[in-house]
Amino acid sequence: MPAPPSDDPAGGSGLGGLKSGSSGAYKPPPLRNGGKLSGMGFTSGAEDLDYPVVRVDNLSETAVEDDVKELFRRYGFVHRVRILKKFVKDLETGEDIKMSRGIAFVIMKNIEDAQRAIDALDRHGYDNLILSVTMARNGKRAS
Repeated sequence: MPAPPSDDPAGGSGLGGLKSGSSGAYKPPPLRNGGKLSGMGFTSGAEDLDYPVVRVDNLSETAVEDDVKELFRRYGFVHRVRILKKFVKDLETGEDIKMSRGIAFVIMKNIEDAQRAIDALDRHGYDNLILSVTMARNGKRAS
């Protein structure tokens, strides 16, 4: 009589998804496959660690990445912009929509460009609000 089908993804090895011969230690997805999330079109973000990171506070709820990138690009090459978002209920439709939490991180190419952007944009009026622009704590600092 054949064995019943198993729900174990490791094919009945009892390892719960671990292939035999693996170390058994859990690896989060960003650290698997050499840090690349295969087939998903993005990486773990580890490549961003060599770039200075600028924190922008007091953005409007309607701010989008492209607008922030356009604001910063006049001071140097902008590698990436990430705006922290929150879900809110649309009062008309009842659907959840994403809105800015008022905080963005701008990854610049070098420290000089980042400092030039901070000097120019800190306490700068943008979208009827006054921005607070600083070097992020884990960003590279000028020596």
